[in-house]
This record gives sequence, C-alpha cells and structure tokens, in this order.
Amino acid sequence: MEAKELLRVLHTAERLKDETRHCYTSGGRRESVAEHSWRLALTALFLRDEFPALDMDRAISRAFSSPAATRSASARRWRPGSRRFPRRIAES
Repeated sequence: MEAKELLRVLHTAERLKDETRHCYTSGGRRESVAEHSWRLALTALFLRDEFPALDMDRAISRAFSSPAATRSASARRWRPGSRRFPRRIAES
C-alpha cells in the first residue's frame, strides 16, 4: 500500500471514533462505530480457538474494514441537504 493511501485509510478510521451508533454502552452513553468494531474484532480474536473451522482472520479483518466501507457507501447514498445526511460526513 502506498503511503498516501495508508494515510487516507487511517484518517477515515480515526473519524469513526466520532461517528455514533444507534445503541448505547453499558455505561449509558452512545457507542461509537470505532468502539463497536474494536469489540467485535476482539470477540472474534478470543473465539478463534472455539471455532477452528471459521476463518477468524477474515472475521477480524471485516470487523475493522466494514465500518469504513459502510460509512463511505452511506456518504454516496445520502445527498447533502437531505434530512438524513449526517453533517459530520458532509463536512469531511
């Protein structure tokens, strides 16, 4: 991966910390997309030995890459100015 592409991916991943999901943490605050992805990947890592037939490396990779892809697809699907278009995406 080229350095510019790596920096672009890391910048997108960093912004996922500010994107909140529709659910709440056990502490009562809104969970970020990054927190959700981290926990999902950690769960797959811990369950690796319990399910040897499953490709847990792929599951972990998807846990980390899916939110960025979803965010990117959502930005393309929603149009600026619509009520559903998140302001944070419009400004990025």
